Amino acid sequence: MTGLPMLSLAILLPVLGAIVLLFVSNRDGSKDGLIRTITFGVSLVTFAVTRASGPGSTPRRPPSRSSSSSATPGFRPSASSTTWASTASA
Repeated sequence: MTGLPMLSLAILLPVLGAIVLLFVSNRDGSKDGLIRTITFGVSLVTFAVTRASGPGSTPRRPPSRSSSSSATPGFRPSASSTTWASTASA
């Protein structure tokens, strides 16, 4: 992880882009291209941030337990893998 608050950036970038667009006056429609460019740029930057915070930055899940390698002490698996038999009763 890079130390940057990636989730916060992914949420705040579109909000900041919308705030920037509030200050672009377009009553006559002459700045449609500028608005589309700003919107596309903010979308690309937001996408890049979400891709950078993807699989490499998520915590790893612990490996799944198998019944033979990490059984609870005092118990042993029975013939059926779904039921357990106590070693004390055997």
